[in-house]
Amino acid sequence: MRPCRTLWLAVCGLLTVWPAGIATEPRAFLRELITKDLPVHTLVIADFAMLTQRLAEHYGIAGIDELEQLLAADPAMLALAFVGHMARYANGADLSYADRRTVDEIVAAAAPTQYGVRSLIHAIAASPLLRGTR
Repeated sequence: MRPCRTLWLAVCGLLTVWPAGIATEPRAFLRELITKDLPVHTLVIADFAMLTQRLAEHYGIAGIDELEQLLAADPAMLALAFVGHMARYANGADLSYADRRTVDEIVAAAAPTQYGVRSLIHAIAASPLLRGTR
């Protein structure tokens, strides 16, 4: 069985019943975030989307603005969640309480880039979280 490589969907096997394009949307969106080192809050308040017409119709737009505002109200908290999820995904295991300090340091160091996604990913990769020194 092939592993599920679509981080945002987090569910294997459902891509065959979802609208065409849903497998490529998160990859294209993440590629844009990383390539341009966009702030992590772009995950919830992006002024762009990687959608086909069918996906746009499937998702609908009602109520999304309020959710975006709520999620983007605290970019540092969003960056903390992003770093934690990415580190867990990369390790294949939960982080420990002792890892919290490293996560906090990564997020604090990325503040000048407005928590740029590429900056956060590079910091995670260079941190003790992934280098086996935790």
